[in-house]
Amino acid sequence: LSPEIRSAVEASPAMPAPDSLVLEERVAATEREIVARALEVAGGNQSRAARLLGISRNGLAAKMVRHGLVPG
Repeated sequence: LSPEIRSAVEASPAMPAPDSLVLEERVAATEREIVARALEVAGGNQSRAARLLGISRNGLAAKMVRHGLVPG
């Protein structure tokens, strides 16, 4: 950085770090809801749910595991 920019950054008050965890949590919750809804619409048929979501069957399976949506 140029000396002018460096001194301006050093002189400015520290900005709080963005709370990215909140965004990640909201994205994960939204993804979980969408995957669960696709499975519901597909009657539990994972291949059909994957097609509805526009992802591969393996991609759906990974999302199901990540979000605890594995049939039990």
